Amino acid sequence: ELLVVDASGGTHPPLPPISSLQSAKLVCTGKRLNRPAAANVGLEHATGDWIGFLDDDDYLEPTHLQRLISRAGEPDQPTLVYGQLWTLDHLHRVVHDRHHGFNPLILYYYCRTPGMSWILHRTLRDAGHRLDETLDTSEDWEFLLRMLTHARVATVRERTHFYLMEAGTSGTGSGANRHDGDSQQRCRDSVRTRYAGERDRAWGTYFEHLQTATALHAQARISAAAAIYAAALRAHPDEPNALFLLGKLFEDEDRPYAARLVLRDAIYLNGDAAQYHLALGRICERLEAHEEARDAYASAARFDPGLRRTADEALMRIARWLPSTSAGGTVSGVDVGRNMRCPCGSGLRFKACHGTLHASAASITPHTSDVHELMSSAVAAAQTGDIRTARQLYGEVLTHDAANVDALHALALLEFDLGDIHGANDRIELALTRAPSDLQIIEDRQRIRVAVHERAEASRVNGRLAELPCLVPGTASLPPLDRAGDIHVVAAFRDADGSREFAALALARMLAEDAPVTVWSTQRGLAPQFAARGVREIDVGQCNFPRSGTVIFVNVDPLPAVWLNACAANRVVAVHDTNQPAALLDLVLTMHRSTSCPIQLVTPSETFRRRCGVPAASCPLPVDLERFHPSQHGARRRPFTIGRVSANDHRLFHPEDPALIRKLLDTGFVVRILGGSVLMRNFPPSKPCPGLELLAADAMPAPEFLRDIDCVFYRTSPLHAEAGGDSIAQALATGIPVVCARDVGYSELISHGVDGFVFDRDDDDAALRHLALLQADVSLRERMGHAARAKAEATFGPALTRRLRRIYAGAASAAECPRGQPVCTPA
Repeated sequence: ELLVVDASGGTHPPLPPISSLQSAKLVCTGKRLNRPAAANVGLEHATGDWIGFLDDDDYLEPTHLQRLISRAGEPDQPTLVYGQLWTLDHLHRVVHDRHHGFNPLILYYYCRTPGMSWILHRTLRDAGHRLDETLDTSEDWEFLLRMLTHARVATVRERTHFYLMEAGTSGTGSGANRHDGDSQQRCRDSVRTRYAGERDRAWGTYFEHLQTATALHAQARISAAAAIYAAALRAHPDEPNALFLLGKLFEDEDRPYAARLVLRDAIYLNGDAAQYHLALGRICERLEAHEEARDAYASAARFDPGLRRTADEALMRIARWLPSTSAGGTVSGVDVGRNMRCPCGSGLRFKACHGTLHASAASITPHTSDVHELMSSAVAAAQTGDIRTARQLYGEVLTHDAANVDALHALALLEFDLGDIHGANDRIELALTRAPSDLQIIEDRQRIRVAVHERAEASRVNGRLAELPCLVPGTASLPPLDRAGDIHVVAAFRDADGSREFAALALARMLAEDAPVTVWSTQRGLAPQFAARGVREIDVGQCNFPRSGTVIFVNVDPLPAVWLNACAANRVVAVHDTNQPAALLDLVLTMHRSTSCPIQLVTPSETFRRRCGVPAASCPLPVDLERFHPSQHGARRRPFTIGRVSANDHRLFHPEDPALIRKLLDTGFVVRILGGSVLMRNFPPSKPCPGLELLAADAMPAPEFLRDIDCVFYRTSPLHAEAGGDSIAQALATGIPVVCARDVGYSELISHGVDGFVFDRDDDDAALRHLALLQADVSLRERMGHAARAKAEATFGPALTRRLRRIYAGAASAAECPRGQPVCTPA
């Protein structure tokens, strides 16, 4: 049932004559309605068991209702279910990728889940729950708080809602839809005051629980305190106080990198807590991350003037380490003339790109109509994912008006997405000097500065990892495993179909030939399919965790030290499969302090190992060759089809992929992406593109999807350093040619011109040539398909098993590897 509520008072036009809207109903009361009143009209007229909402400036992923209804049917019988969401800016960039568990404590201060993300059972409506029509904003937040004691709340992990933050006029979003007017503040204050009693009681009980942990921490009973913090975060996901205290615990445990990560998370969730910033400043100063320390200390003083003296003393300490800035006609130290191409790679002339950073604001008189037209065209191009055109148009705006804040701001964001974080930082700083009170520029500036800090820190951490004497050199291997010892495989086990989870289980099967193997999950609430395979939850309270033997980590997420320090392993192997060097360094140092044994690192791809520069063995993770075995395609019902399998994550797509996809569609290709729903921000369902299918990540099994396409095209965001490339490995196993960027994980498995093609990440023309060649030459596709399967069998077959057992268990002699040629990477 679809109800369209006319909030205009009777001036809404009839619904369009679209066949899928035949059952839709336009509901009009004859008077103008504010947001909560319009929602209440919808509640009154709804006849179904479940009721959801959608504002006219947002949209839902097509599986939204299906997923939420499915979750509602589970045995715990929730009466309110919500999905996760992507928040988009006016350029349709993903600003936040929100996926969080339900935390009623945080809900008393702010709402992380807009009303469009929910569905609620009619029994809540029938019990008299309505939205407060006296509130102009925050009505969905108040409505959720009112139902809190009556509803059984559940969530799904998938993002199902596109929330356009800068659309609408409520003033509660961002950018053009962000203003702290009296009405918005009055509504927020009203909601907080209304539920102050419930809030204080709930938080009082919670703080008593945390105080027990802080007392244990003060008594140096670190493991007991950490266990309470971990339990608190399981019961109240993302609670910033527990994260802050856990960060202080990590600091006292001499785990500064883990402390830094969780303190950042705490600040993301509660950005005006001055003590959080002060603690982060201390950690960053200790790690010699002086620029991030400066920002953290300055924020501490800004949010609590009482900390001004402490912050000033800290800033004086680190001042000599901070770089000085100067302006000039250079980019990254390269002298350049105003009419030369800018060295940043934008394709613009220097005067229209980085040169505008030094241009006089009054040097050119703007032509208002031209600027307005160019800005409108630039926004439209960015929203469709045509980044190259958008950047060119914004550059032209700056030739007319060098001080145009919106163009500077937009170019900073687009440069950031394309990986030029230093150029983005320069532009956002200039935009801020033009508009120092613009809240959105301030927020985006902080996000860009964090990325600058993270890149510098990753370089420092990788350098330190490369120098650690406890790491086994990449050309060496651990001695043979003592068969009397146990093997413990540790992974997160979050995703029922995840590659990490599959790799952990496959490793366990392989290594079971060498010694008894136990598989452990660091996450509580284990899925039934994992429990059925014998996976055990780590539970320190019940003394269930690896105690000795060989411990293999198939993820390097920051782990609480509750059991790491109590583990007496005699060998440790860590799969470095995410670009989180700080978490890896923390894990390595903690395990070495606890065990004094050497640590073996393994990267899934040689490309990633070289990028990191750390001492590690390079070996792919297992792939199920039988599951991805080629089969006959059957009768073709569509033209040449390009596809890829992906997690539904915007970082796994290049910012210019939407523009390339449009070129492919215009040329007659079909493009299918399993796990491509996030691209609907550039290809909205209301404007379908013939030949394009953007499917949810679990829409069908990956083998079935791969057998119905002709080739795989693969590249990722310049900001994403990929450790491995499951899409590439699975395509090879299925006998499909691969066209991929040369810097993605597993790209070294592709022999150019034999089983696929490789190209420079930003060279769209080369990618198009390779794809057109495959389209035109059926015999070439067949030859490459056979070569791809042969490569997969050579890479992921028995040779990989021998290689993995040698690395993880020392079961075979290093001499079994051909000299100068790793078994896992055939020439």
